[in-house]
Amino acid sequence: YIYPWVWQNTNDFEVLERITPSNEEAHRDLLYFIENNNLYQFYHRETEKVNFYMKKEEPEKFLKKEREKTEMIERLKNGYRDNWQGRANDGNNEFKDGNMYWSGTMSAVLSVPKDPATLTIQAKGEPADGIYPYMIVELDDKEVGETFVNNEEWKEYTFPFKAEAGIKVLSITFCNDGEDVKKHEDRNLYVGEVRIVQK
Repeated sequence: YIYPWVWQNTNDFEVLERITPSNEEAHRDLLYFIENNNLYQFYHRETEKVNFYMKKEEPEKFLKKEREKTEMIERLKNGYRDNWQGRANDGNNEFKDGNMYWSGTMSAVLSVPKDPATLTIQAKGEPADGIYPYMIVELDDKEVGETFVNNEEWKEYTFPFKAEAGIKVLSITFCNDGEDVKKHEDRNLYVGEVRIVQK
């Protein structure tokens, strides 16, 4: 209950971090606050803390989660499909042709050259309540970058990265789906072409 008051009075995320108790439950509460207030610029940072405390407090649950991610990446690599595939967080709705109408993750398999290289993703977004979609970009479950996609026309987003050459799984997570029924607004993320250029 204290997070909204502190945020309203300080507008300083580091203050929120300092007052958060050092346990998984408290950091999950802070993550929930981030999600509900569209403060997605802090989402990945806080997710890492939740994972840190989960690993410490519930190691079996953490290892199971990590194992499931690794197995999913291997399944995708073995299936080697270079088109987008994935589902919304509810598990029911499937993403097609790079169109993300719900929060969730979609992935594609890419051949990556020797590092260093640059990943360029073409994307556009539709806002709701003045807030655009937020995407987190990962390569084989390692973060490459994250950003608000605050344009309604196609734009290229560039992320430098280092990785060993080989087949990798590129994942894009859309975090903050939302709508304003009265204004007929629906927040969506659209992902187009992806290019990797070796430096």
